[in-house]
Amino acid sequence: MRLLDRYLLGELLAPLAYCLAGFQIFWMAFDLYSHLDEYREAKLALGQIAQLYLCKTPELLTTVLPMGLLLGLLYALTQLARHNEITAMRAAGVGLARLGAPYLITALLLGAAQCALIELVGAKAEAAAGRLQHGEAAGAGSEWHERMLAIDNVDGRRHTLGPVRFNERTSEIGEVTAEFVDAQGGRHQFLPQSGRESRGEWTPRGWLFYNVQWLWFAPGAAEGALPTTSLELGATNVFALSIHPDVLQSQAGTHRIEARLGGREVSREAGRRLLFTVGDLLAYCRQKGTLKPGEPLYAAVYTQLHGRLAQAFTCLAVVLVALPLGTLLGRRSAFVGVASSVAICFAYMLLMQGCLTWGAHGAMPWLGAWGPVVAAWLPNAVVAGTGIILALRLQG
Repeated sequence: MRLLDRYLLGELLAPLAYCLAGFQIFWMAFDLYSHLDEYREAKLALGQIAQLYLCKTPELLTTVLPMGLLLGLLYALTQLARHNEITAMRAAGVGLARLGAPYLITALLLGAAQCALIELVGAKAEAAAGRLQHGEAAGAGSEWHERMLAIDNVDGRRHTLGPVRFNERTSEIGEVTAEFVDAQGGRHQFLPQSGRESRGEWTPRGWLFYNVQWLWFAPGAAEGALPTTSLELGATNVFALSIHPDVLQSQAGTHRIEARLGGREVSREAGRRLLFTVGDLLAYCRQKGTLKPGEPLYAAVYTQLHGRLAQAFTCLAVVLVALPLGTLLGRRSAFVGVASSVAICFAYMLLMQGCLTWGAHGAMPWLGAWGPVVAAWLPNAVVAGTGIILALRLQG
C-alpha cells in the first residue's frame, strides 16, 4: 500500500468509526422506542432486551453501514479540501479516480463483509430475535412444520418419510411415519405407537426412531396384505432409510418463505424490507422451478433476491457519490456536508422502500423478468449515476 493510500485511509477511519457508532445507537434507540410497549407486554428484562438488539445487529448494519460510510467519507473529504490537500494532490497529477481508489476498495470490502454477515448469521440471529421478542429464550423455542413429506428413489425402490412434524432448528421429527423397500424386496413400514409420543432424530448412523411400530412385509406381498412381522420398538436405528434431514430443511425453508411473502397476496413486510438470505432464496427458486414472470410470487421472490445482491454494492454507490460531493463541498461549512449526507441517506431509503414495494407487487409488468431486477438495482444506479455525473462535471 502506498503512502498516499495509507494517509487517505487514516483520515477516514476515525470519522467512520464515530459515524457507525452514532448511527447504530440512533437506530437502536429509535427501534427501542417503537417497540417498547411490545417488550413491556412480553415482560422482557434489561438483559433480554440487550440480547435482542445483539441479534438485531446484522440487519441494522444493512442500514447503518452505508449511512455511516457516507457521512464519514464526506467529513474526511471536506477536511482534506478545507486544508487544500485535495487541491495539492490534483495539482501533483492525482486524479479523482486515483484519489478514490482506496475508498472504493474499502467500500467493496465492507459490502462483502456485510453480505457474509447476513448470509452466515443473519437468518439465525433474526429467528433468535423473534423468539426473544415473544418472551422466549434465544436458544429455546422450536420451529415446527406440520405434515412434511419427502420421497426418494434408490435403484428404483421407493423411500418415503412422512407426513411428519419437522423441527427446522433441531432436525427432529415427530409422529414418525416412514416406509421403504430394501434390496431384497421386503417392505418396511414405521408408524407411531398408539398412546405414546413417537419421534425421530438424525445420527451419524442414520435415523433413530423412538416409540414406533415396525411392520415388515415379505417380498412380493400384495398391497393391503397383513404384515409378516409386527413389533413395537422403543428405539431403533433405521440406517437403510435414505432420506436426509436436508430434504426436509429445504421444504421448511420453502414454507417459511411462502408464509412471510403471503402467497398470492404479497405481504406488506415484503415491500418494506429484505427478509431472506441469498442462499434461502436461491434454494427456493431451485425447488420452485415453475415460477414465471407475471405471477405475484415471482415478483416478490426475485425482488427480494436481487435486493440482497444489490445491497452488497450499496457502499460502492455511496463512495461514488461522496467523492465528488465531498470535493465540491470542501470549502463550505461542515454543517453543509452533514446535512447533505443525511438528505442523501433518507432519499435513498425512501427510494429503496418505494422500489421494493413496486417490485414485490409486480408494478412493472411490461418489463417481464427484468421488473424485479430494475426495482432492486434502481436505487444503487441512481446514487452511483449521480456521483458519476458530478465527477465528470468536476473533472471538466
